[in-house]
Amino acid sequence: GADLHASFRAASNGGSVVLTRTDATATNLIDFLNYAFINSDRSYGAFPDGTPAKRHIFYYATPGAPNSNSWPVLPVVINEWMASNSQTIADPFSGKFSDWFELYNTGPSDVDLGGYYLANSTNDPTQFLIPSGYIVPAAGFLLVWADSNPDHNNAVDPALHVNFKLSASGETIALFTPDGALIDSVAFGQQTNDISQGRWPDGNSAPFYFMV
Repeated sequence: GADLHASFRAASNGGSVVLTRTDATATNLIDFLNYAFINSDRSYGAFPDGTPAKRHIFYYATPGAPNSNSWPVLPVVINEWMASNSQTIADPFSGKFSDWFELYNTGPSDVDLGGYYLANSTNDPTQFLIPSGYIVPAAGFLLVWADSNPDHNNAVDPALHVNFKLSASGETIALFTPDGALIDSVAFGQQTNDISQGRWPDGNSAPFYFMV
């Protein structure tokens, strides 16, 4: 058919793809693309097409068709939070009682959040980049420690650590797509020690309830 098959594979952990032209006297570099590790089933390339200075990770791979930089609206919500945790739950990594919040997947399939962003403001859509490997299972939860210690993220602990804390006097928590679109946000007021607030039942829209 019209498809080409190369004599090499693209390495999954990062690499380069190079286009050259060889004539009788020299080999000339036409174009190249360097890429780092990206999540499974996502592609990488130029957007708009033919603009190599503007390369992105794409959620939708479009081989043989124009590149698309659209991302799906995820069925993930900010479900519960505790902005004044003095004795309720300790972070097993540090032993400290840090702020935390919970993400809930309302959908029927696992959601890979690698490449998405979390923030404590709707004005900063790239505040914390979620690393690869953080999955919210179908109808399941992801615990997020708001402890300003992202270096505590490790392969053993399934919980996520972000680079911000929550304010007991009131705060915003927001989840964004890789291209900056807001998926979900909550704004809460004054909090009480060791009483969380959130959606009830899980994933329900406002009003929010205090979880005594």
